[in-house]
Amino acid sequence: MNKWDGKWYEKIVTQGYEYQRDGRPHDIAFFPLYPFLTWVLMGTGLGFAAAGTIVSNTAFLGALYLLYQRTAEHYGHQTARWAVAALAWFPLSVFCFVTYAEALFLLVTLGFLQAFEKQYYWLAALLAALAALCRIPGMTLIPAIVVCASWDRLPWRAYLPALFGFLGIATFVIYQATRFHDPLAFVHMQASWMQNSLLVELPRIHHPINLMRIFVWPAAVVLLYSLRRKLCRLDLAYALCSLLLILLARNMSSGHRYVFGIAPVFAAAGLWFRTRPRIATVFMVLSAAGLLLESVAWAWYHFIG
Repeated sequence: MNKWDGKWYEKIVTQGYEYQRDGRPHDIAFFPLYPFLTWVLMGTGLGFAAAGTIVSNTAFLGALYLLYQRTAEHYGHQTARWAVAALAWFPLSVFCFVTYAEALFLLVTLGFLQAFEKQYYWLAALLAALAALCRIPGMTLIPAIVVCASWDRLPWRAYLPALFGFLGIATFVIYQATRFHDPLAFVHMQASWMQNSLLVELPRIHHPINLMRIFVWPAAVVLLYSLRRKLCRLDLAYALCSLLLILLARNMSSGHRYVFGIAPVFAAAGLWFRTRPRIATVFMVLSAAGLLLESVAWAWYHFIG
């Protein structure tokens, strides 16, 4: 259960962060929330692989529950069932069962969206800070909050989550400045990590994982655009800010995983599938087959994303 990114998280938990500007990969590229929670659970005597797997799977169950509740409130139970099925059976959900941060990120962002809409602004502020400390796309909540709060003329408390989201990432920046004398070490580290352009991936399009790398982002854009009038404003603003960040990063290696972490995309998928049950059923069968293949590939130590 503990491979690739998981090994980097394990190194953070057991040895702490390390970083040098030498053009080589270092673990400062990984944000601290997931390794911190895993470290807390390891206090019970569990090893990293067991603790990290428990954190991921528990977070994924929570994310599926919140996705269902939130989607059902906005669009009905049938749409919510399709949304949950789309997320659970999507091939990239394999990352939610292992020692990766995907599931935790889905949980905290869905929790934030739910808390903000119910006007629990202090809870939303805490979750926005946690999202910013979980993965880089967590920062996209900040502009989404400002846009929605301004558009709907919400009270000043509605801006607290944006402030706390900023403070969350600022905490990590201050740590890097103090420890490594480079406040943007995680940004500089991204340039040293594996980054493939579209021109690199196109000749290998026959590989299933490269199909996802190339087509998941534009498919999400088309889906959100076609349903823009049905989606709630907060979901749409957050999803669009996240997709814009992925586009600006121009990294085909991890872009599909970042799209997978945008929960409103799956709510939109549920809306689309609800009116096309036959197409949806075919999609679920193919997704389940893809998830099976990805799981077997993972077990055989083939890098899948």
